[in-house]
Amino acid sequence: MIPKIIHQVWEGRTEYLGDVYKALGNTWKNFHPDWDYEFWDENRIDKFIYDYYPEMIDVFYGYPYDIQRWHTIRYLILYKLGGLYVDFDYECLESIDSFISDDDKCYFVMEPKQHVHLSNSNIFLNNTLMISPKEHSFLKVIIRNIRSKSILNIGDKYLDALNTTGVLMLTDLYEKYAEKKSIGILPSEQFAPLSREDIQSYIHGSADEKLLERKIQKAAAIHYFNNTWLINKRNKFFQVSIPYLYQIFLEHPVICVDKTDILPGALFFAIRGASYNGNEFAKKALEMGCSYAVVDDPTVVANEHYLLVDDVLKTLERLADYHHQILKTPVIGITGTCGKTTTKDLIVTVLSTKYKLVSTRNSENSTLGASLTLLSLKPEHEIAIIEMGACHPGMIREISRIVRPQYGIITNIGLAHLNGFGSFDNVLQTKLELYDYLRQFGGTIFIHTENEYLMAKSEGIKKIFYGETETNFVSGKVINSDPYLYFKWSNAKIEHVVLTNIVGKYNLLNALAAIAVGLYFDIPAITINKAIENFVPINNRSQWKKTLRNNLIIDTYNANPYSMHAALDNFFTISMTPKAVILGDMLGLGDKSTELHMNIVKKLDKYKFDMVILCGEQFSMVNSNYFCFSNVDMLILHLSANIIQGYTILIKGSNKMNLNRVIDLL
Repeated sequence: MIPKIIHQVWEGRTEYLGDVYKALGNTWKNFHPDWDYEFWDENRIDKFIYDYYPEMIDVFYGYPYDIQRWHTIRYLILYKLGGLYVDFDYECLESIDSFISDDDKCYFVMEPKQHVHLSNSNIFLNNTLMISPKEHSFLKVIIRNIRSKSILNIGDKYLDALNTTGVLMLTDLYEKYAEKKSIGILPSEQFAPLSREDIQSYIHGSADEKLLERKIQKAAAIHYFNNTWLINKRNKFFQVSIPYLYQIFLEHPVICVDKTDILPGALFFAIRGASYNGNEFAKKALEMGCSYAVVDDPTVVANEHYLLVDDVLKTLERLADYHHQILKTPVIGITGTCGKTTTKDLIVTVLSTKYKLVSTRNSENSTLGASLTLLSLKPEHEIAIIEMGACHPGMIREISRIVRPQYGIITNIGLAHLNGFGSFDNVLQTKLELYDYLRQFGGTIFIHTENEYLMAKSEGIKKIFYGETETNFVSGKVINSDPYLYFKWSNAKIEHVVLTNIVGKYNLLNALAAIAVGLYFDIPAITINKAIENFVPINNRSQWKKTLRNNLIIDTYNANPYSMHAALDNFFTISMTPKAVILGDMLGLGDKSTELHMNIVKKLDKYKFDMVILCGEQFSMVNSNYFCFSNVDMLILHLSANIIQGYTILIKGSNKMNLNRVIDLL
């Protein structure tokens, strides 16, 4: 029996649906008020694939074109859940209940007669509207066929999509299917009464409107063929394939993604941002010396130096994955609420004593940063170390499928980016997407044994343990942190002592993680110790700086409740006096922001530091007895007029608070 569920997929995207598509989608709800409605966006699709079709991961994400994924997901959804799948460019004119029976048939719509010439069959099936019970045998045949076909493409997007996942594949499988009685064919006159040519002539004012009205009067639904694949490919711009683009990349291996980093001979990728459209700069990039510009706006294409693709960012990600699969360089993926960059830098410092590496630059830990890191790989590189950040659920899963890590570390789990996550549980589940990937593909994790959240979710993965427990592969304890971290560690009952240039006892676990990775990759303990001792943090992360007037602990690159509490706890234990604290807002905490900033103020009340200065709109909303300035400009005016001298000062806040601007005043 067919479940009463309406499924619609928004092309895998997360951006705004659009009023027209919303209106068309609502027509299906209006005529089927007793049916459930399921909206499938990119994050939900990702989770569905990983949860129910792990065997399809490589095929699904290996396709060179988004349209192939959009085709495939609709088959997978209907097989697993059943119901009605319908594209957003379809309008419902009456209930479809009378067109479907209660037997176990699945239903497909015939293409308009004008389209049948595109197929060698008299029947030409549409996959933009399909109805099915769960686990129908024909859908199983479709999925098996998709899984068995190679994802390599011939470079013609039109033919690739039609033949691998689209209507030509669907029609061919129907012709070969023995149990045709289990498939119902819905007539085009009622479900696709207008051809593409009808739609186009209407748009251009050349249609016989009375004829169109007669066609529509018989219809239960209308397909408007937006972004249709049933068009003459000669009218389309040629869109380059990943193999073709890769050959160009090999000749021009320097990538530029921003108008500020243009280099002669490079490939310019016209990335789109919230307030930036790289397509608009493509011409200038070529004029400045780039060899090619990869764009996704066909209107900017002027000559052969423009390479047109579906989506520039997705293409960059797929190119990076393609390059990585050829080189097969092992990847260590690192994520966590805080400590990612320090842990990454320590691991790089240790492993670079023996191996040739590439690693994430600074904190470029998005899908873009991960892709650029992979594209910097050369055959001589032996390991890639990639930091993986997340600001919403599904992001670690997305980065994992791009970089394909064999090894992973989650440094810790805490509250951060609540605007994107909404809750601690969502933060936890997102970070654990790295474990999910490694579990699926037989990877290895380096894990902090005292972290109960991580240990509870690490079943089924090979583990290398580190932490304070003596039975760990690497165990360690803080000796002193006044101000530099001084600690001891042991492996196989052999103890070592390390004095670092890092401020903060909270960095012990980052150091132990780096030691565990180093030992696992056969680096001698004496070499590891020397590398960590010589490591000097940069980028305003746990940095100690002595000025003419004060001693500074600079930690202005990032801040969240987890790292802020740890920094204050550590600062309280430092013996130097007097002590001053300059704190900036912790950003991205959503509805809990005021409460979480209030908790910081309560801790300041408890520790009674000699001087406290707060900065930012969030701290300004909390009642306190401390100096508080709404922005850094106001704080700079105060510090310029009131010189601080003779203090040890902790400076910490989110990077966008720009507290680094006050350093020269101290």
